[in-house]
Amino acid sequence: MSTKWNNEAVEAHEPQASRELALLEAAEYGQSRRVKRLLDAGDVDVDFVDSKGRAALHFAAQGGHLDIVNALIAAKCDVDHSSKIHGTALCVAARKSHRDIVNALLEAGAT
Repeated sequence: MSTKWNNEAVEAHEPQASRELALLEAAEYGQSRRVKRLLDAGDVDVDFVDSKGRAALHFAAQGGHLDIVNALIAAKCDVDHSSKIHGTALCVAARKSHRDIVNALLEAGAT
């Protein structure tokens, strides 16, 4: 992702898509406080996907960010969403050998 969303105060006033892109970026870079703040605001689509079909859960699973995976699961994300290229977050976590994330996703009902 090329766009940086560093100003936390501005995030709440950004257009909807900008907040959702901020969620993807925060999940990718392991910014758990930022993810939680965006989710707590309650006006972000937790299942928003980028141009490659990846949701925040994919980015968190790939990066090994268990706290973010758990926050997204608690926010009722679709644990079985599959991008055409990368598959599900469960597949991503398994390929990266993130066993703790694989277990969390399985416990959340991922298939």
